[in-house]
Amino acid sequence: QGRSWPLDSSGLQFSADLWVEQAAAFIRDVVKEPAYVAGNSLGGFLGAQLAAKHPELVKGVVLLNATPFWAFRNPDSPDSENKKQGSGLIWDGLLPAPSGYKYVAEKAFDALRDESNVNRILGLVYANPESSAHPNLTRDIIDSAGHPEGPNAYASIVFSPRAHLPFAKALARSVEAGVPYLMLYGRDDPWVVPLWGQRACLQLELALRQSRRRAASTSNPPETGSKTETGLPEIQYIEITPAGHCPHDEAPEAVATVIEDWFREHLEQNKGNMIQADSNKLEINHRIEEKVLDSERVVREKDGREISVYPRKGCAPRNVGEWAGTALLRARLAFA
Repeated sequence: QGRSWPLDSSGLQFSADLWVEQAAAFIRDVVKEPAYVAGNSLGGFLGAQLAAKHPELVKGVVLLNATPFWAFRNPDSPDSENKKQGSGLIWDGLLPAPSGYKYVAEKAFDALRDESNVNRILGLVYANPESSAHPNLTRDIIDSAGHPEGPNAYASIVFSPRAHLPFAKALARSVEAGVPYLMLYGRDDPWVVPLWGQRACLQLELALRQSRRRAASTSNPPETGSKTETGLPEIQYIEITPAGHCPHDEAPEAVATVIEDWFREHLEQNKGNMIQADSNKLEINHRIEEKVLDSERVVREKDGREISVYPRKGCAPRNVGEWAGTALLRARLAFA
């Protein structure tokens, strides 16, 4: 929850489905109009879920090294709302946590939020060690985790069920609803390696092809939300390097440049959807240097580092691992 903790967590289940509905409520009640959504890691997973369940609220999604899965328990059955807490053999994450679960979770959570452990984890996922050593980053994480309800929330997160909609189906359903995607992945991520981005991109493209075939076979095009001039969304896949699991934090100028370009394209395609931004407030000052290769450009960060940006069209696999992974995915989808 960061700093936005509920006054009473009793009855809550800290699952992906809850976070998606919180995001939907925020757009409805605070933003009060459809919005572009960007999410890193679990946030990307939730962004796809949000676009699939509430496409009317989402103009587009930016996935930043999105995790393709979350939680280990099977989703609750449709009638699970009527069951009593603790009626199963394993606690379902519905707060308050049973004393035994809370005790174990508190011990594990204390170890996770230890300063040395936080620094160690950050050092693993950042390509540039200096980026993970930001003086406020570790402290912000520890402070947010220091809330008295932290252990309770952690226990609920660990034992809550998976989202009812798997990541692949969320991608397919949202793209069929006309939601455009920008996939921006740090190439040096040791967790969500490029293969996962490749798989997600392929899943989006397959869903898009199916939508086009259905539209071509019927006299009336599908209701896609008119996100683009053709009525079907666009998919853009980009990798940047050096950048790890949190590219927006490690290479903010490069990420801002790519997202700005993507927004600009959508403004040109959807001139009726006016987005006004104060460039002075954005404070984005970047330099782009074009290299010889048309598919590559370099963005210089404020500290002088050069970040290579690689747009990849068609999501073609580049090595044996990616070829094998995408082949298995194609076979699985073909026989699903």
